[in-house]
Amino acid sequence: MPNLGTTGPESLRRRDHSANSPYDLITGRIRSVCPPGLGAEHRRYYIFGMSQQAQQAVADVDAPPARNADQAAKPAETKNKPRQLPPYKVLLHNDDVNSFEHVIASILKVTTLTTQEAILRTLEAHESGLALLLTTHRERAELYVDQFASLKLTATIEPAAA
Repeated sequence: MPNLGTTGPESLRRRDHSANSPYDLITGRIRSVCPPGLGAEHRRYYIFGMSQQAQQAVADVDAPPARNADQAAKPAETKNKPRQLPPYKVLLHNDDVNSFEHVIASILKVTTLTTQEAILRTLEAHESGLALLLTTHRERAELYVDQFASLKLTATIEPAAA
């Protein structure tokens, strides 16, 4: 097959292109010759030879609408933060059936309390009949009650004062 030598990147490499040429000598593609400050979204129009007036018309169409004086004085609307769920207390009740070791081990297994905190809560429940373990939202508090019930311990929930 005869070598025509007029197409493809090889022919561009062989030709003598000046530094101002829109062709990239390595890839053979049109390179971006946009002036500084022209946004990337308008670069394609510049490459294909749109005049600066046409580019400005495109930029005006693509620009966000101008804000009037009332809107300019007000800050932009902020997203509403999610409403926090009401707190509930998880209360541990004293019983004469379970040993201290079982109660402490159960508290450590179910909650994130430390060993020292679990011992203190167990002693408080033993002496006063009731101990506040933790405060959380209702769904998680009900889960704690179910977990303590599965370990044969009595726990209840009540709304915490907000």
